[in-house]
This record gives sequence, C-alpha cells and structure tokens, in this order.
Amino acid sequence: MVFILTGEKNDGKSGFALKLTEQLREKGLLPGGFISIGKWKSSGEKFYDLYDFMLQHSWTIADKEEFSNSFKCGNYFFDLTIINAGDEIIRNAVRKGADLIIIDEVGKCEINGNIWHTSVQLALSSARNVMLVVARKHIKPVIEHFGIIDYLIIDTLIENPDQTIPELIASLD
Repeated sequence: MVFILTGEKNDGKSGFALKLTEQLREKGLLPGGFISIGKWKSSGEKFYDLYDFMLQHSWTIADKEEFSNSFKCGNYFFDLTIINAGDEIIRNAVRKGADLIIIDEVGKCEINGNIWHTSVQLALSSARNVMLVVARKHIKPVIEHFGIIDYLIIDTLIENPDQTIPELIASLD
C-alpha cells in the first residue's frame, strides 16, 4: 500500500512520521526510510538533517551554503554524499523487509529526476508498504510522475495522529 502524508509547510508532517515510527517499534514492527528535520543555525539560517529510522542517526543534508560535493535544488544545496547515504537507507529498508518505508520531502526535485527520484522508484516497486511525505501542492504531480494508482492520502490538517496512526498500523499488510 502507498500512503501519501501531506500538509502545508511546517504542518507537522515529519513529526507525524516520527511518531508513527515510534509506534511501529512499540508494536514490534520495523520502520525504514528517513525524514528531513529542519534545524536553525545561531545566525537564524535554516538547514536540514536527514534522520535514518533504522540507525536512529542523522546527518546534515541541506543548507543554503554550498557543500564541497553538492547539488542545488530550489533554495538549498544538497550534500551528494548524504543523498547517496539516503539511497542506501532505502535499499537497506527494502532488503531488510521494513514494514513501512518512509521517504520525506518528495516533491519537485524528485519529479525532475533528482534527489530521491531513484529511491522513490525503488520503494514503490518493492512490494513493501510505502509512505511518501509530500507537500499538498505537489500531490498530483508526484502521483502522476511516479504512476501511483492505489494510494491513501493522510492530511495532517484533517487527521488526528492519535487516531490515525493506530488505524494506519492496523492496515499494514
């Protein structure tokens, strides 16, 4: 099954995904994949860490300042080394049979064939349960680009995580 977790910017999508993985673990299930966690520098600039659900570890992936080995998409530079690590996180989740593979921040970069494009394709073709975290404005283009037919949209503006997460976990095959 494909779940699309959506909402507006700073609506709690990543927090929802993090809470979901905690409850998956409590039920003895294996979460895989990653979320992007926004953080602030002392200068007030925002940057992002990539958090691996299996390793429970994070690395800086995106910043407004260029990395030595980076790719620019939108307003941020992405560390290509960490993008490769993110791709490996998804391959590892597929290999280990994660009960749910979560890929955060799927949007225009992926639609244009960049950042997590390959990881999204791999996860969707893996016959695993997959959750794509997608900003509301990118839902239709993501669904069309990746040819997703059977999916359930979970909107953080509408859904109560305390009710929705147990229902979602119960629906995993």
